Amino acid sequence: MSHPSQIEFVRSVMARHPDKFVGVSVLEVGSLNVNGSIRQFFFDCDYLGVDIGPGSCVDLVARGEDLDFPDGHFDTTASCECFEHNPNWKETFLNMVRMTRPGGLVFFTCATTGRAEHGTTRTSPDDAPFCGDYYRNLTREDFEPLCTEFAEYEFSEAHPPHDLYFRGIKNA
Repeated sequence: MSHPSQIEFVRSVMARHPDKFVGVSVLEVGSLNVNGSIRQFFFDCDYLGVDIGPGSCVDLVARGEDLDFPDGHFDTTASCECFEHNPNWKETFLNMVRMTRPGGLVFFTCATTGRAEHGTTRTSPDDAPFCGDYYRNLTREDFEPLCTEFAEYEFSEAHPPHDLYFRGIKNA
């Protein structure tokens, strides 16, 4: 979590789905606390923060695409500001959906068209440690074909900072 627009988006998801933020099992992919964490929005939860390197708010070091929890293991899965740094963003997203229980919540934020490259050795490596040099702004059109497992979903954007936001409820 690195800027106010992301915080406002997470608050809006929480207001719409309060039952998905209290007393549930949660997976956060890309949980390293760089400039803040979404963990603060969850209460009395079985929370697992995963990232590709160790640090604050990281409970398990692993790649999102490689996680092998059972289908439907988590009530809520989330990822904030990491897909643009992950060359396997598609596999990671689909794996998050797979691990979300039917009727569960999936949400994410990521950089979209217009956002300057960040978090690479070419730009600002401290903004996304462990990520190397992969960077790609993602769009709704990138994710739309992957949304077949959702009973409902929506995308929105914030400009600035040029972020794509997604919230979806998995088919029951």
